[in-house]
Amino acid sequence: MLPIFVMQTVVLFIKAVVNVEDPTFIACFAIVTMIPLSYGLGVAYWGCNTNRLRAQYLLGLLMVVILGQLITPVVISYAIWHMDDFSWGKTREIEASDDPDSKPAHSD
Repeated sequence: MLPIFVMQTVVLFIKAVVNVEDPTFIACFAIVTMIPLSYGLGVAYWGCNTNRLRAQYLLGLLMVVILGQLITPVVISYAIWHMDDFSWGKTREIEASDDPDSKPAHSD
């Protein structure tokens, strides 16, 4: 759902730029859309102890900002396309015992 909201935000911003009547709306809109980015930069400053951790965090934040909206629909599409694909393994397989009276735990 996030990419839909992001696209709606972009479309709303483009409509606001094209039909500019009050330039303060565009400035307020830009400030509001930058608030989550400012939180991320704050975490990099106060949450990381070393400069190396800060650089790694900021690189990851940059990758999420640039690529996040492109990767999200791909991951969702892949998950929906392979929803019923259980070829990755049998996680609940139980070994058969030699006792003929024994039944699996889930059957009555």
